[in-house]
Amino acid sequence: MDLTPKQQIEALFAEYGDGKDYIRVVRDNSDYVITMVGSYQYRGKFKVKRTNSDGYLIYEGPLSGTKGQWLVAAELRDYESLYTYAFPPEGLDDSPAPVYQPNLSNITGDYNIIDGFGEASVKFALEDLANVDIPQQPPVAFDFAPGTNMYNLDAIGAPEAWSVGLTGAGIIVAVLDTGVDITHIELDDNIWINIGEIPNNGIDDDLNGFIDDVNGWDFVNNDNSLEDLDGHGTHVAGTVSAEDNGIGIVGAAFNTQIMPIKILPGTDQGGSYLNLAQGIYYAVDNGANVINMSLGGGYVPPQIIRDAIKYANDNDVICVMAAGNAFDTDPIAASSPEAPGSYASEYGIVVGAIDEAGNMTSFSNRAGEPVDWDNDGTKELLYVTTSGKTIWSTLPGNLIGTKSGTSMACPLIAAAVAILLQADPSLKPDQIRVLLANTAK
Repeated sequence: MDLTPKQQIEALFAEYGDGKDYIRVVRDNSDYVITMVGSYQYRGKFKVKRTNSDGYLIYEGPLSGTKGQWLVAAELRDYESLYTYAFPPEGLDDSPAPVYQPNLSNITGDYNIIDGFGEASVKFALEDLANVDIPQQPPVAFDFAPGTNMYNLDAIGAPEAWSVGLTGAGIIVAVLDTGVDITHIELDDNIWINIGEIPNNGIDDDLNGFIDDVNGWDFVNNDNSLEDLDGHGTHVAGTVSAEDNGIGIVGAAFNTQIMPIKILPGTDQGGSYLNLAQGIYYAVDNGANVINMSLGGGYVPPQIIRDAIKYANDNDVICVMAAGNAFDTDPIAASSPEAPGSYASEYGIVVGAIDEAGNMTSFSNRAGEPVDWDNDGTKELLYVTTSGKTIWSTLPGNLIGTKSGTSMACPLIAAAVAILLQADPSLKPDQIRVLLANTAK
């Protein structure tokens, strides 16, 4: 029985070729396009040859098309014939198409002592994670409150993440800082709630060691007040998760929950490593996924901080830390990050600040030489940069305003990590480090 061209082409998938002419299709009375339908692994496994009536070769080349279907633009004229034959000679490979696996284990990005691995991009990280291309979105820098310029959102690739539904939903970011104005109109709906605690009953209902810690804990005053007398912590929180409510500005991951943990009385008053360590343990033990530390002091990370950061890492919580703002006053010391960010050679991410043009700011501590804190060999710091100059965000009392510093860059990376964790909640801290380093600009 004679087969139609379509049946002949389909029959090709039922057998193995021998490298010779395999199926001959001669044009009938109408032009047509031959459609070959099959699995992904067959793409590129066939050649086509077109000859005229005298046998002269018109075209020879691979069968082309897209996943699952190939279109052979035959449109044969009366004097043409089409041959298809399998290649390579050994026939078809019936193995399943390879499954894409992102590189989450080996850092391949280039490191330098100025800006580490370079400018981080959540857009590029998402594309690498899922093997997709996310279309560039229109800039949003001037879409918010009059007079604001939220260039940092465009720089990190936040609009591209939003365009595919990634806004940090379901992720908790602990902000270890000067407190947070939890009643701010741009933050109040995104403040973490400890569902195991009954408000203001004077009882440690969830037995976590803290009485009435409904929204977080104040390690400075050892209570649940969380009041931000400085404004620093509120500004940091807004960069992560200011609500998309059409009122003022918006955070890069505007559906994350903020867990306020007050460990500093104010940016000019300093704090203690003990409070910082306690804050890290509290965040981990109460469900945070990311810990933002827009703070620093000294250059050698004390053991109490190393132990706390390792505890976070071992419990799949990643620490994001500011590099420091001392380069313009002390460029020799500030050629590397302050602690705790200096410990990013082992765990977590340390963040330097660039300006709107993408240049290193004059104040940002640099990445520095590889270090060896744990006597296990020198390692490069996981240092990336992002926008940290004239950053608009929330301030106490329902206000918004600008601040500059690596403290402002740090929460932008914390927001990017929250977006990545929403995209793939199985990501481990070390995998996030690799992903951001390998996709930095």
